[in-house]
This record gives sequence, structure tokens and C-alpha cells, in this order.
Amino acid sequence: MNGQLMMSNALNRDIINSCPEIDTNQRFWVGEYKTLSPWFEIIGCFAKTDVQYNETYDNSFRNEVSVCHRVCNTTYIGLQDKMCYCINEDFNGIQNSASSSCNIVCDGNSAEYCGGNDVMNVYRTARYIPTEDICPFGDICLCSQMDCQLTGVAYTARPCQERMQGACGDWVVNSVPDSWSASNERCSQQGYLTNQDNSLSFCENRQFSSPESFWVGVFRSAIHNYDQNKNKASSQLSLDAQLSVEEEKLLYCFTLTKGVIYDSTRSDAREMDTCYNKRLPFVCEIGMYLYAPLWLREIQIFIYCKTTSSVNDRR
Repeated sequence: MNGQLMMSNALNRDIINSCPEIDTNQRFWVGEYKTLSPWFEIIGCFAKTDVQYNETYDNSFRNEVSVCHRVCNTTYIGLQDKMCYCINEDFNGIQNSASSSCNIVCDGNSAEYCGGNDVMNVYRTARYIPTEDICPFGDICLCSQMDCQLTGVAYTARPCQERMQGACGDWVVNSVPDSWSASNERCSQQGYLTNQDNSLSFCENRQFSSPESFWVGVFRSAIHNYDQNKNKASSQLSLDAQLSVEEEKLLYCFTLTKGVIYDSTRSDAREMDTCYNKRLPFVCEIGMYLYAPLWLREIQIFIYCKTTSSVNDRR
């Protein structure tokens, strides 16, 4: 059909609710799903003129580390306001600017910073992947703690809202246990939460007789995605970027129910289901423009208003 799964916007809901071929209270897949990004670590705040980069992308719609990495698929990425920078591999050795200069909060993720005036925040894909051994069952652990052990350093995934002390720079410890995001802000005088390059020296500077754990500047994101026509998506993303998307771990897929009143402010406006185990019908949007009234400010898309005869799982 050369189309895509239906989006859950108000216009499409109205069309579905008036469609007699879909049973009342029928649930079906829609073209929204969540994936888990790779792990990243905070490198620092740098003058834009000091950073060599290959390409730039305008991510005005949602700039954040995971989105920038998706389009660049490079080890290092830089963020400055709405812009994403794909940085050369030979990034090491550049002097950090004061972290206070990087004061723009990213539109896509309020826990991340997107540079400032003539400066950018630089991030890198993490060299060591945190283990999931103590992540609570049913939770999504998006932040990492650093475990200073007598035998070395280890990294463990934890829920970001948990409260613990943060490791800042090479040796400073936040005196107040707090969430990952708040601990990162408390490190402003030393830059940011320490990254994996500095973790070993941080632990070596500590005098401890038993293992200690601290927040470290390593994190990942749960990304909200929208289904796209594969032919259209292929023309917009490079092959490397497409492979980057495919390698992300699939977390949730979304369903809608006919007759449910749309309210974008409600957290349960969409329901999340297991992507592979739940078997439901689905509705497709096909690429034919029907009507675009000026007051609507949105192009109405013709809906193939019939659930499929063979029910398939969302893959």
C-alpha cells in the first residue's frame, strides 16, 4: 500500500470514530513506539570554534542527544540550541569551557544541555555499558551509577529518580544525595558529573575500605518514535543512520481504542503494549491527500478505514 500505520492525532481519531467498519471499543496498533537509545556520557562544554565537525543538522523539532546521535551515528556529537553537530573522531585534547556557558536546556530532554552562545555541549557514546543487574523489575533504568570497588570501577544502570551522591570531576562529591539530574546540576562548579575517562582517577582519589556508589555522567533515553513510510524515511536518513535506528532496543508499541475521547494532556491518551506478544488489527494511512481546509492547519489524509482480515503482530 506504500503507506504507514495511523498516527494518533485528533484528526485521525475523529475519522476512525466515524468509521462503521471498525467495531466499537476495538483496539488496534498505531504508528508510535518507544525505543531505548545507546548509553552516552557527558564530555563537557566547548567553544564551537575549537570543535571540528563533519555535518550539521537542524533538529528544531526535538533536539536531544539520542536524536542527534541517530542522524549522525558518530562516536562524538555536539548540541547547540536547535543544531546537532557530527564531530570528528579526533576530538581529544580540546580545552573545556566553563559549564555555566552551556546553559540552554534541550527541547527534547530537560535533563540534557544544548550549549549556549558560541559554545556547544559534547557527548560521546559510552565506552563501558552499565549492567542491568540491580535495575528494579518492570522499571526502565536510564541513568548509571559508578561503583568504586577495591578491584576497580564498575557501572550499574539505575532509575534516574533514585537519590544518591554525585561524583563531580576528579574528586568532588555532592554532599546531598539527589536524583541524577539534580546531582548533575550540583556539579556545575566542577563541570558535570564525571565521565568514564575520569572515573578511575576519581575512585583512586577516594580513601575507602568498602565499595562506594555515586551518580556518574552516563545516561540513555527512551525515545518516542513515529512510524514512517520506509521509502520516504530512506531518502531522509543515511544508511548509517538507518542502521543506528534499527539497533535501538524496542520498548513499547502503542495502541488506540475506537471511541476513546482524545485528550493530549492525559498520560493514558495512548496505551502501551508488548510489541511482539500482543496480536491486534491495525489501520493504515495511505499517501493520498483528500482535503486541506485552511482552518484545519493540517492536511487530511485518506484513511484505509478497514481493519485487516489477517491479524498480525506489530513487528
